[in-house]
Amino acid sequence: MKKKAYVLLMTTILTGSLLAGCGTAADSAADPAAASTASVSVTSEVETPAVEETPAPTKAPEDEKLTEASIKDEVTGIADKYVQIGAKNVDLLSGILYDGDIIKGVKADTSSVDYSKNGEYEITYTVTVDKDALEAYNSAADKKNAAKSDGKNTEEIVIKKTVSVITAGEATALADKNTPVYTDDNTLVKKSNGDAVEVKSETPASVTEKGTKAIDAATGKEAEEKTEEKKDDSKKEDSKKDDSKKDEKKDDSKKDESSSSSKTGSTGKTESTKTDSAKSGSAASGGSSSKSGTTSKKWVVDKAAWDETIVDSAAWDETVIDSAAWDETVVDQAAWDEQVPDGTTYLVCNKCGYTTSSLEDMDNHLSAMMDAGDGSHSCSVIDNYVTVHHDAVTHVVHHDAVTHVIHHPATTHTVHHDEVGHWE
Repeated sequence: MKKKAYVLLMTTILTGSLLAGCGTAADSAADPAAASTASVSVTSEVETPAVEETPAPTKAPEDEKLTEASIKDEVTGIADKYVQIGAKNVDLLSGILYDGDIIKGVKADTSSVDYSKNGEYEITYTVTVDKDALEAYNSAADKKNAAKSDGKNTEEIVIKKTVSVITAGEATALADKNTPVYTDDNTLVKKSNGDAVEVKSETPASVTEKGTKAIDAATGKEAEEKTEEKKDDSKKEDSKKDDSKKDEKKDDSKKDESSSSSKTGSTGKTESTKTDSAKSGSAASGGSSSKSGTTSKKWVVDKAAWDETIVDSAAWDETVIDSAAWDETVVDQAAWDEQVPDGTTYLVCNKCGYTTSSLEDMDNHLSAMMDAGDGSHSCSVIDNYVTVHHDAVTHVVHHDAVTHVIHHPATTHTVHHDEVGHWE
């Protein structure tokens, strides 16, 4: 309805415009007010149509950086790890599987790890991701037929993890909890009873969904469906034989219970008595009855189960120094000075103290005193002395270091051995 009114209004406006154009200039000039009024009256009735606003264009969001969570379905096995101290030839890419269509490689930087010292060390995994392949897989309704990529648009994700280098005792304790601990040549530390820790590598979800093969990061080749470490084949064979013999024993036992009573001899073996089987069809065929019997088997223990104590590190004694050894100087006689004659003399007048080393001078002195009328002067000969220094007399007493001993017991773990026997 509005649309029709709008069309009618526009027609009226156009008609008015044409009529106005047909007038003369004189008419317009003669009555300008009327023309103005007419124009106003027409335009006042016009309804302006609503105009739809066009939204401003928005910028496409920038690509977000990929994180470890972005590839949780494409890579497995990147985690904190345990390594036994002293381990050699350890490859921390072991146990990591990835989807080769999306992940182009996994590298591990373990340069900071010192396998000879206990402690926790940070390692860096670098995962190269084909972004186009990842986006195609995530957006595909049919995952098996996700679009392929040319592999040119890649991004590296850096993932930090921790490697704990631990003692043999700690490694065995974790193995008993079925926690993998790596040792030489990437083997796993066994449990205290000798059993192996079995850890199955988890296949990435994208590989399972597409039905393809996962890539082993340690080899760069397709991974086989296997556990990281198996028990010894001999143990498995023995276990299978034992299970088979036990099943056989159960079957024999059931047969014995149904067919005959058994008796136990002094040798420890169990034998079943022979019994007549039930007669069948004797009335119809006149045939004779038959006898059937069986002998059950018994497990004979050749060697009882035992526990073996394995020494990881021998006991040792540590000598701790409380005070170091030292030498003491003991003084037997203190230093002293001695006056000793040096072999020369001098002359002294006993009356006036005149001193000289010349005998001639002393004679002249005494003669002068005599001439002066004083004959009481005389002289004495005195020895000259020098001082000789004597050092102290000592001797040295050596004192040994003062120590005490701390005993460290051996570090051990126990390995359990099952009994050994045979069937008879």
